[in-house]
Amino acid sequence: MNKSYLVFVFSLLAGVLVVAVLSGCSDQNSGITPSDRVGGNFAGGIKDISKVAPANLTEGVISYTNLKQIREDAGMQKEYAMLVEGLRVFNLTFSVNPEDIDSYVRGIGWGAITGSFDIEGVRNALNNLEFSQGEYRGVEFWTPQSNDKGAVAVVGNMLIFGEKDVIMGIIDNMKGAKSSLYDDSESVRAVVDDLPDGFIMRLVPTAGLYYEGVEAIGASVVKDNAGTLKLIGVFRFNSSTYAEKVGPEIETNFQKSPYYSDVSVVQSGDMVKVVAEIDAGNATEFVVRMGY
Repeated sequence: MNKSYLVFVFSLLAGVLVVAVLSGCSDQNSGITPSDRVGGNFAGGIKDISKVAPANLTEGVISYTNLKQIREDAGMQKEYAMLVEGLRVFNLTFSVNPEDIDSYVRGIGWGAITGSFDIEGVRNALNNLEFSQGEYRGVEFWTPQSNDKGAVAVVGNMLIFGEKDVIMGIIDNMKGAKSSLYDDSESVRAVVDDLPDGFIMRLVPTAGLYYEGVEAIGASVVKDNAGTLKLIGVFRFNSSTYAEKVGPEIETNFQKSPYYSDVSVVQSGDMVKVVAEIDAGNATEFVVRMGY
């Protein structure tokens, strides 16, 4: 197995498209405790992820895609097939069939997959890549025999991979040993606590580059009872003054986008919330772009 494939997988983590800055979170597991964290598999989406992400992981976009939910939706088989094709790299690196992946998480410098894949096959693939098996805080921890700074952790049915220091920080938080992004950032908490569960999700922990005064952004892609896809976005500003000032700009940008229709924007204090219907003609492209 060629090591360049692993380098490619790790490089994917640093290349998350910021064009998809909006899309999701979960409001489940709000009472998660440190002892619960090690057994989780990110089923609660962005909220679960923010509770194990180290407090210093504030750059870029953290993304979550629930492939299982998309796979089981009879109306989204085209989107699912296209997403699976984009994840074939996991077969080349970890001997994981993309059809066996239930969720896919990616951030700057790290990522994770969960599913029903063969862990022994993963171990064989890591051996072929000349990784050495060890342990960190009781978690199976693989590191390359070279001077590379990458690492892969095996936690039940989840693989966490990327930069060694980041993975160690995530395990620290799974064990309740350190402060997480959720613990440390009031703005992150406000955003993820206000978002509904979605099958594609996004969190931008520090979002000042996007709008003046905004501190964090999150969003969730959902399907309502009528089968209509919608995006719910939540923006946390550093003051109600900025929220009131920038809210109309956010609404205008959504209205100009070819992806959205029936846009509604509500400002309350330092929060701005957007609900927009995803245009049916562009839904497949939207889901595939957001899902990677």
